[in-house]
Amino acid sequence: MESPLTRREALGAIGGAGAAGLAGCFDLLADDPQRLEGWPSYRYDAANSGRNPDATGPKADLEIAWQQDLEPPDDGVPIELSSPIVLGDRVIVAFDFDRGVSRETHVIAVDRETGERDWAETVELAPGGSNEAVAMPSQTLESDGVAVYLVTLDGGPTLRALDPATGDERWNASIERQLYSPPTADGGSLYAGERTYAVFDTDDGDLERRYEWERDGSVRRLTSEFPPTVTEDAVYAGVADTLRATDRADGSPLWTAESPFDSRVDDGGTPFNPPVVGDDVVYAVASDSVRADTGGGIVALSAADGDQLWSFLPDGAESDTEGRRPSEVRSGMAGLPLVFEETDTICAIGTERGERTCFGLAAEDGTVRWDLEGAGGLVPVAADGVVYTFGGDGIVAIDHTDGSTIGTGEIDLDERTHIAHTPAIVDDHLYVNTSEGAVAIGP
Repeated sequence: MESPLTRREALGAIGGAGAAGLAGCFDLLADDPQRLEGWPSYRYDAANSGRNPDATGPKADLEIAWQQDLEPPDDGVPIELSSPIVLGDRVIVAFDFDRGVSRETHVIAVDRETGERDWAETVELAPGGSNEAVAMPSQTLESDGVAVYLVTLDGGPTLRALDPATGDERWNASIERQLYSPPTADGGSLYAGERTYAVFDTDDGDLERRYEWERDGSVRRLTSEFPPTVTEDAVYAGVADTLRATDRADGSPLWTAESPFDSRVDDGGTPFNPPVVGDDVVYAVASDSVRADTGGGIVALSAADGDQLWSFLPDGAESDTEGRRPSEVRSGMAGLPLVFEETDTICAIGTERGERTCFGLAAEDGTVRWDLEGAGGLVPVAADGVVYTFGGDGIVAIDHTDGSTIGTGEIDLDERTHIAHTPAIVDDHLYVNTSEGAVAIGP
C-alpha cells in the first residue's frame, strides 16, 4: 500500500471479497445531523453484524403483512435487485430492469406500515443499450440514516446521494470505477470496494486520492456481493482468497490471512467474504457463491494478528456422483455469519451433501452444536436471539441456542421469482425484497 490517508482522517480500506481492493471513502453530509432509525445498512450496521438490538422480530408470526405493488415497466421482470433498507417510516429498495433498447434502475420507497408507494426515482442504466457493464446499480444501495446512496452507470459510474424522504438527488459525483456491491457507511465516510482505493471531496466530487493493489484473475470472478466490514478500529474485506485487515485511523495494513479452502471453480483458493467480529475474533466465510453450493467453509481468526484459530467445512458427498447435478452433492458455506457472544454461538448457512443447512457452531472451536436441514439460502439476520433465513417455500425462524424451529411462513411467489439475499428486521417485522416487490412479514 501507499501512504495512509490524511484528509479528515477519512479511510477507505479495501475491496469486497474478490474485488482487488477498491476502497472508497466519502464524507457524507457531515453538516446534517438528522439520522433515521431502522435498518439503514445492507446488514444492519457497518460491522455487518446482521443483528438489530432494538427489534423483537416477528418470532413465530410469519404471515405476510403486505406485499409491494412493483409496477414494473412494460410488465418486465427485474434483472437484479437490492436488499431492503429501512429508514424511519420507509422501506427503500432498488431494481434494475432490461427494456431491450435500454436498461434503467428504479429506487422505490414504500410506507413501512402499508407497503404503499411513497416515492420512486428512475435512472437510465444503459441509454440506447450502449452500456455493457456487468455491474448493477441496485446492488450498491446503501444508507447511513441520513441519505441513500448508490452508484449508477448513466454516462459513466456516478455516485449519487438521495434524500430518503423524497428521493430527490442531493448531489452526484463521477467516479472512475463502477461498484459491484454496496459500500459501507460509517462515521461520515463511505467505504467501498472494487479494485481501486479512492477518496472524494463531498463538496464538489473532486478525486483526492486513488491507488490500486496488484492482483491476478478475472475482475468479475473476484467481485464480492457484500460490503466491507467496518469496526471502530479496522476495516476488513477480502481480495480474492486473501482477507485484509486495515487500520481505520491511518489506512495502514494490519494483517492478511489466506483462505485454507480449495476452490472448485479455479486454481486459486476460495474467495473470502467480509467477516463479522466478536470477542477479539474475526469470523469469515470463504465461499464461491452466496448460495453455498460450490465449496468453501468458515474460519475463526485472531483479530490481533490474523492467525487461524479454527476452521469448519461441512461434510462432503461421496465421490461416486455420476448422473447427479453438482448442486446435489457439493458442500460448503456461504454468506456472512451471525455472532452471538452471549451464548458463544456462531450461526451460518451452508450446504451439506447437497442439502441447504443452517449451522450453529461453538465459538471456541467451531464444533457443530446443531444443524437444521432445509434452512439457508438467505444470508441470516437476527433479532432477540431468533435467526431468520429461508426454509422450504418461505421464511423460517430459528432459536439460535439449539436450532429448533420457532415458526415458518410461506411466501406466495412465482417460480421465476428470486429473492434478495439479505432481509431487514425492524420492530416486529421482517422485510424481504423480491423480484415481484418488497414483502413485510409479521403481525
